[in-house]
Amino acid sequence: MDRPDRSSETAWWAGNLFLHAAAVVTSAGALLVLGHSGAGKSTLCGLVAEQLPTLADDVVRLELRGETEGAWYVFDGRPASAAQLRAVPLAGALRVFQAEATSLTRATPLQTCGYLLDAVFEVVAQRHVENGLKRAWFACAAEVARRHPGWQLRFTKGPETARLLCEQSWA
Repeated sequence: MDRPDRSSETAWWAGNLFLHAAAVVTSAGALLVLGHSGAGKSTLCGLVAEQLPTLADDVVRLELRGETEGAWYVFDGRPASAAQLRAVPLAGALRVFQAEATSLTRATPLQTCGYLLDAVFEVVAQRHVENGLKRAWFACAAEVARRHPGWQLRFTKGPETARLLCEQSWA
């Protein structure tokens, strides 16, 4: 039996990253909220929800659009309906850590790439795919990290965290 041609399917997957993450909408675009299970992604989204609406919680899809400008867009990875398939340009990525005090520091592109890859492989279905596709995802994560800033947020569940995030320019 002939194997089906999966080149178009592989090409689609190579330009789309599914992440175990959340995303909020800022004035600069979508901010990815990255962290392992239990790190506080949903908690953080709840803290800032009045000023920074949640775009996605749990699964985020990043898609590269436009051959010339090559902009990355953020979608809810689990839309309940086609009407909820909202695309927002990516502003950056935020890796969250629960801590005793709130602080925000810039992450290097290498750190940001690592955080993105952690989020890619936390989606269970993506752990056991062909190596060519994994290489494409590594390339996508590296490209996103080179083009978009990353930050590390050590946070508490207090109002200072919400204030810090809502007042940040994210540019």
